[in-house]
Parts: sequence; structure tokens; C-alpha cells
Amino acid sequence: MALLNAQGVTKRFGGLLANDSVDLAVEEGQIVGLIGPNGAGKTTFFNCLSGHLVPDAGTIIFNGRDITRWPAHRVAQAGIARTFQLVKSMGGLTVEENVMIGAFARVDDREEARRKARQVLELVGLLDVADMYPGELPLAVQKQMELARALATEPKLLMLDEVAAGLSPEEIEGFAGLLRKIHREKGLAMLVIEHVMEFVLPLSERVYVLAGGRKIAEGTPDEITNHPAVIEAYLGEGYARAHKR
Repeated sequence: MALLNAQGVTKRFGGLLANDSVDLAVEEGQIVGLIGPNGAGKTTFFNCLSGHLVPDAGTIIFNGRDITRWPAHRVAQAGIARTFQLVKSMGGLTVEENVMIGAFARVDDREEARRKARQVLELVGLLDVADMYPGELPLAVQKQMELARALATEPKLLMLDEVAAGLSPEEIEGFAGLLRKIHREKGLAMLVIEHVMEFVLPLSERVYVLAGGRKIAEGTPDEITNHPAVIEAYLGEGYARAHKR
């Protein structure tokens, strides 16, 4: 059984059908990419999976339990953590304190939360900025902090929403390396929304493609790169030719 199995997930906003019967599965320890043009419904789908939105139809099974209508805090406690397109930090708290917020999903004691936060900050390479404030740090470091806060909840599935957006090529390469390190050391399943193909395709074992709220393709990165519907709806002939194998 897959760790996450979403079947027929549908979400409407008035007359707009944002997700139209979307299916997606993530196996334990697997990295899955979710790509598609702007307005494809990727973030809406993420919000349904993470409990920030309730689907109008469909089912979401996580770790053997139906979480379809669970609120976000209960989904997080079940083992799904996520980041957002725009970094959501508590500006009045230090980096360490921001990460402690994630740790409080598992522990009640402040010192235990601090210990867990420092462990995660060491894992992502931010221990030296633990006492700084997010607003003092570059965007790439703020995104690492948000990743650390998600990891502090001790998830079974980590969902990442456009973590490469706004980063330089060098920062993107560094973030990809960090995710591979986390995956290697923790065996953590990941579901990654991304527009930067050079980031998401090499990282992913399987890729799903949304367009117009519908799933139009799924397969290995090579299969997706050469899929006619994906080329037409998203990648374009130029990208496909440049990356043809």
C-alpha cells in the first residue's frame, strides 16, 4: 500500500474547477515531482492533501487512514509536513524559535523542543544562524529555515511547494543537494511542486503533470520529458529537444 494515495480529488471555487478528479500516489521513501503550468491546480491540490482545504470529492488515504476531511493540524500530527511558495516565518522569533514551533507538534517541553530544533538546524546547516532573525537572512536561508521547521514535526511525508522559486542556479543546486542528503539520511518520502525543471526532474523518481486542473500524465522523468501532451501543455518543443535522450 502506498504511503499517500489520493483518488479523484476534486475542488471547486464557485464556477472554477481547480482540481478535476486528480489521482496521485507516493510510496514510502519515494520522491515524487508535481509539475504543470501556472494555474494548473498544483497548490490547490497540495492544500487539499495538507488539510488547508477540504476537497469537494475524492479520498485521501495516508499511512492507511482516511484523512480527507481532517484539519491541517491533525494532518501534520499524522505525519505530513509542508512548506509554502512564500516563506511563512514568525519575524519576531529567532531561527531556532521558528523551528521550535515545528517541534512542538511532537513535544510539550520547551527544552526538548529546543534540543530537537537544534538537531534539525544542524542537519540543514543552519546552526550558526540559530540566534538570528529570519528578516536578517537571504531568501535561500529563510527557505532552509522553513524546511527545518517542517522537518522538526518529524514527518513521514514532506511536501515542498516551489522551494527553488527566486533562488540563483547555485542556490538551487545547493538546495537539491540538501534534499538528497535528507532523503539519504532519513529515507523521507517527498512530494515536490516545482517550475524549475533542472531542479525537480533529476530529484524525482516519478513525476505527475497537471494542466487545467486535470492530471494529463505521470511517469518517470524521461517519460514525462518526451510525453507529447506535456510538451504541448507545458514544456514546449525547445525544452524537449534540448533534453531528449
